[in-house]
Amino acid sequence: MFRRTFIFAAIVSLVAGCSHAPQGAMVNPAAALQARAVQTKADFVAAAKSKGVKLTDADLAVIQAERQVTPNGTWAPRPAENLTAEANLDVHFKKHGHEFHPAVTSAPAYQTQGNAAGMGKRGTVRFFFDTTSFQKGYQSHVIRWVPTTHDFTAFRADGAETTYYQNDPKPTRFIEVPTW
Repeated sequence: MFRRTFIFAAIVSLVAGCSHAPQGAMVNPAAALQARAVQTKADFVAAAKSKGVKLTDADLAVIQAERQVTPNGTWAPRPAENLTAEANLDVHFKKHGHEFHPAVTSAPAYQTQGNAAGMGKRGTVRFFFDTTSFQKGYQSHVIRWVPTTHDFTAFRADGAETTYYQNDPKPTRFIEVPTW
């Protein structure tokens, strides 16, 4: 009887397509994001639209420029907060430098490590569009994620770094950006 019940439950799970992990199970963000990977510009636009985000041709050009830019070793100022590049770097370092293992010990080291992550020197980089970035007025819209280290960094189209911390992109908020 137990065997039949187990087999029936397995078949039901397969047919129904489990939509969530069992309670207490670890969700692999890379696997969850892989299932939502997009291959073309049309796929990307459709994925954004499915999340309620309408992108203009200018938005798409910015996204692609940020996807392809080479980090230039500088930190971006934050005009909306009246911060110089140096002050913005200091704010980010104090907020996130301790998140890394080992912790980053200085703002210049934090910036250097973030640029290294963005260039693929800390592992393979995947690129994701933050679907809230235009609405929130962010300076950058594409994050660079290194799955092996959980490095999460972003660069403006001019190559200046805007943030760096440890995170995993949430499939509900981020869409993988292909090259087009």
